[in-house]
Amino acid sequence: PLDTAIKVESIDQLNSMLTKRKWEPEKLIGMFTNDVTMLRFSANKQSENILTDIKQKNETEGMGNYKIKGTKIELINFSHCPNCQKIFSYKDLQQYYLYPKVIQGIHKNTIFRKDTRVNCPDCQTWFLPALIISDGSPKNQTQFLCRTQTLDAIEEYFLESQKLVLGRDKKNKIVSSNGLRSIRNDLDYKKLQLKPTLLVNFIQYTPWDLTLDFLASENLTKEQPVFGAWYPK
Repeated sequence: PLDTAIKVESIDQLNSMLTKRKWEPEKLIGMFTNDVTMLRFSANKQSENILTDIKQKNETEGMGNYKIKGTKIELINFSHCPNCQKIFSYKDLQQYYLYPKVIQGIHKNTIFRKDTRVNCPDCQTWFLPALIISDGSPKNQTQFLCRTQTLDAIEEYFLESQKLVLGRDKKNKIVSSNGLRSIRNDLDYKKLQLKPTLLVNFIQYTPWDLTLDFLASENLTKEQPVFGAWYPK
């Protein structure tokens, strides 16, 4: 739950918490209603030490991370199989979401759009990858989503309040002067603040110039493509 504080005093305890997630009952497909696990760190030396340990493991294991330009905000990858401890780099995760494991009886397109877990090729364990949002001290752990999953989850979230956004609204389908197609970004970032996982995942795929417009709400008056991407018809 978002209002549940978890006292984390060491990186070993953090690893233990992440490991236990593989035993928690969860739906096979579509886990966006509980997509945020809050980790509340105190502003003290101990929290700084935990962050240092996380960054060191990230660097030593080559996990990879993402820094939002013009800010101190970093998305630090901290993903490893909770069963065999196999390291999954940022690049490994992106590659997996391009070619997710097919689950018998479930259409591949459904898996591609909705299954946010990763299957370890070494021991076949399913688990949720972890990103740590940091602006100098750990803030919260978020679920890693690929581009398609990000859009799908945001559309589903707004649909709960009877609002059509992005690709759900036919008016958002746009065509460039040279005939390329895309989806207009009609999101109000303030309405995504209660869903930090979705907001952070959306920002991480958005070029910085468009992110500045997005955070200034200028995308609401401009015809800007989602993620700045255009595709052939």
